[in-house]
Formats: sequence, structure tokens, C-alpha cells
Amino acid sequence: IEFSDFVERYFDFDCISQRIKDNKQEINKDITLVAKWEVSKYEIIKKYSLEPFGITVQSLNRTIVDKIFAICDYMMDDKIEKHSRHIYDIYKLLNFVRLDENLKKLINDVRKVRKENEKCYSAQDNININELLNRIVKENIYKKDYQNITEKLLYKVIKYEEAIKAIEKIIDSKIFE
Repeated sequence: IEFSDFVERYFDFDCISQRIKDNKQEINKDITLVAKWEVSKYEIIKKYSLEPFGITVQSLNRTIVDKIFAICDYMMDDKIEKHSRHIYDIYKLLNFVRLDENLKKLINDVRKVRKENEKCYSAQDNININELLNRIVKENIYKKDYQNITEKLLYKVIKYEEAIKAIEKIIDSKIFE
């Protein structure tokens, strides 16, 4: 597989937008953890620039918001194939994200940024996200793709019927109203 094909297949560039609520994380290589105990080996770490370093990462809250907008955008653009993984990701992320007023504020901030991009259909003012999410659930929009692709990639299989409950929970929370 060519690098450009890899990037196109595994990364979504349709709605790249400015960063909101980023987090700084330290990346610590395993070798550094072991070598810190022995001063002589730590010199090797320094010599080859293997020390821990900081990296900016997107918050889980921002990630789940982007994924919710993404599944709506793909549905509106009739590009369901290979995008059901977002349903699984949302299901997993919901274990770490609170559906509260802070998230609601972030949703509004993200919507403002995304609506500047013409391919971010669901971020436009006249679009009701809860209606789109209801359609995704009721019409099983992503079910076939999820069963044919996403389920087969999972180490621990989460069936579509379980994963889609995350979308139902988001609808019930009224966080997008």
C-alpha cells in the first residue's frame, strides 16, 4: 500500500478544523523508564535523544464531538462505507466523557469552527443533530458497514446493537439541543 493511500484510508481530512481544548501529554519511552535507574545507561538515552517529550493531543471531549459531527456528515454525504468505526469509538469514549454543560459549550464552540468548512454539513445552523442521530439509529445507517468492517477489526468484539446504544444515550441526554 502506498503511503498516500494509507493516509487517505486511515485519516479523515474532510473536516480539519482549528484545535479547541487540547491537552499536553508526556510521551515516555519504555527504555527511558528502565534506564533512569542506571545512570550509565541514562547517558545513552541523552546521547540519542530518547528522553521523554511533550506532545499536544486533542481532548477526549473534542474527539467525541468531532466523531458525532463526522457520522452525521458522512450520512448526509452518503459516504457510509468505512466510517462505522466512529460508532465504536463513540461507544468507547462515552466511558470517559460526561454529557454535561461543559460538553454542550464545547459542542457550540466546535460547531462554530466546523460550519466554516463547506463539507461539515451537520454543523450548519439549520441542521438538527438529534434528528440526524435518530435517523442513524432508527434506520441502522451504519449497521451493515459496522458488521462487515468494524466488528472484524476489533480485538474484543462489541456488536453493533451494543455500540449504537451510545448514540441513543447521546440523543437522550439532549446535549445537542
